[in-house]
Amino acid sequence: MHLKLSPLPIFPRPRILVLDCGVRRVACGLFTAGTGGRLVLRQLAFEPHRLDSRVETNWNDATGRALAAIARREKFGGTCRLALPGHHTLVKFVRTPLIEKAGLASVIEFEARRSIPCPLEQVVWDRLLVTNDGADLEVMLAAIKNEVADAVHAATGAAGFRVSQMVPSSVALLHAFRYSRPAERE
Repeated sequence: MHLKLSPLPIFPRPRILVLDCGVRRVACGLFTAGTGGRLVLRQLAFEPHRLDSRVETNWNDATGRALAAIARREKFGGTCRLALPGHHTLVKFVRTPLIEKAGLASVIEFEARRSIPCPLEQVVWDRLLVTNDGADLEVMLAAIKNEVADAVHAATGAAGFRVSQMVPSSVALLHAFRYSRPAERE
């Protein structure tokens, strides 16, 4: 399972299925590409779930049940993008001096090891270049624990979904904006 923070995801046409697994509900949106590159919402479904906040594993179970309910009721399934809630994702911004492209990956990995509060082997992580002002780079790092990624992936698979991309919900919102408003991109 990969956490993917591409600046602009490449969506297959004509169908785009997005799952937003929130703290208290799951939302599922079926989109198509409209004229001018804008997203068009074709179908939207919500399923609330009850969660005992004292036992975190209940979130995984409740999310799985909500996904299964939506899949049955709405006949959704197949390849999807998955947005994860803030309580399961870590997003950090780091600055690094502008360096040659050949050394950039190792510098970003160094910054990730410094900024992510557990060994990188215990998380799924990715990075996204935010700004390059000619002297410094600002990079967004995002990570989720392996066990969370595995549990969510298992729940989505059991409900009939194939996750092609996992992102923090804040990044998913950015992707949707950039995709639906290409004229307003940087």
